[in-house]
Amino acid sequence: MIGLTESQAADPMVVGTKFARLASIHSHTEIPPAWCIGSHSFVQALGTDRLARLTAIMHDLTVTLGCDLAALPTQLQAALAGLSLPADVLQGLAALVADENFAVRSSTEGEDGHQHSYAGLYESYLRRRGLAEVADAVVACWRSYYSPRAVLARLRAGDVNAAPRMGVIVQHMVDADLAGVAFTRDSQVWVSATIGTGEQLVDGSTDAATLVIRSGEAPPPYDRVAQAATGLKSCTPFGAHTTGQASRAADDIDLEWAWTRAHGLRILQVRPVTAALPGSSSPQPHLASAPLYTSGGLPENVRLGACADLYGEMTAKRSALFALATEHGFTVSDGLIITLNGAGLADHALPRSWDRWLGQQPHLGQEVVIDAGARIRQNIARKTDIESLLGNALNLAGDPYALHTVLIRRFVRGCAGALTQQRTDGRILLQQCPEGLVALNRGLAVPTEHLLPEPSHSEHWQAQPPIGPWGRQTLQRMA
Repeated sequence: MIGLTESQAADPMVVGTKFARLASIHSHTEIPPAWCIGSHSFVQALGTDRLARLTAIMHDLTVTLGCDLAALPTQLQAALAGLSLPADVLQGLAALVADENFAVRSSTEGEDGHQHSYAGLYESYLRRRGLAEVADAVVACWRSYYSPRAVLARLRAGDVNAAPRMGVIVQHMVDADLAGVAFTRDSQVWVSATIGTGEQLVDGSTDAATLVIRSGEAPPPYDRVAQAATGLKSCTPFGAHTTGQASRAADDIDLEWAWTRAHGLRILQVRPVTAALPGSSSPQPHLASAPLYTSGGLPENVRLGACADLYGEMTAKRSALFALATEHGFTVSDGLIITLNGAGLADHALPRSWDRWLGQQPHLGQEVVIDAGARIRQNIARKTDIESLLGNALNLAGDPYALHTVLIRRFVRGCAGALTQQRTDGRILLQQCPEGLVALNRGLAVPTEHLLPEPSHSEHWQAQPPIGPWGRQTLQRMA
């Protein structure tokens, strides 16, 4: 158990960013008593075998570009089976946890940062009382580090390290009379408050009173909140410990606070501002799409996002071929590029709700291929499972207003797969395998190769035998 004043409390790689920030400001403001279970205890709890299994899962996700997300929850659950607190951690908790309420929160390296906020990705548990409840909450926080949405969020960010970098904060709960959040913006402080504790305010389930405070002019206790926010914004240790690099003390911050008549103001969390401030334009549900290969240009509400390079590669390679295939009588189904957020996917009252939109896409068939960026590719799913797959892959529930772009194409589960390639002499080389196109593309099957006759050599075509399920007429069209 690492206390706020210990040297390890300043190291985000050991205690995570949240606790390192609390340690950096504890001498500047009042913080409820808190300790952290360091990441080394998490490694100890996992043990060599579990960590090896998790490393193998992450390796598979990396080399296959996350192409089998449907199996990921089961794989992760199996790897974490039997996870529990080591005896020394349990002993340390027992010495600290009295008969009162505690908050148990994740604290990961890089969390709530300027590059990746990882909003809503890891679990927190409030009002845990007694050793058993607190211990169970710690293990649940550890498990959330390897939830599918957390693993995939790190994968999208380029983090392929399977080793845990999570501390877990155990902090006295404040039985608050008032609580809320505060944001600095230039010379102003925006303070939102609600009666009682502030968890409903943070998760958006209750309304709050909001004050815009300039020059500290506000009724108590909001004047104290504004003073604390302004002071912490200019606090050099805050900037240094936030980034691990040069001080970012001039950056705007947001903090969670609680106030009691008996003890006054307490600061619960502090972090750089990574989301829209109160008074900014409110985020809205978003769901918009355009044809993938035949749009000729994207509307304003469809953004390339993380799929920019992938979209460029696909359209450059296939748009002209789609037009050519259509011209020669082949049946082709265009894909879709979609920009959405979790609120847009969940809001069934929208004129273009997900349910209505999906019903208007019969060309997608019953199975689709989903690409969610360069690191999450070619996931095959039933059309009815798209919503749940995207929810895990993009953390849509945890961060419901972050915009994401995905590419969705029809998947045809044929009886065989084939690829054609034109050789330098103009003839067509056909690769085919009975296991199907997906197995061929992913290198899971060894194809047979066949050199097709030149299109003008009718006598050769007359003697051409079928190849797999394809007869002479189909092979001629391929050539």
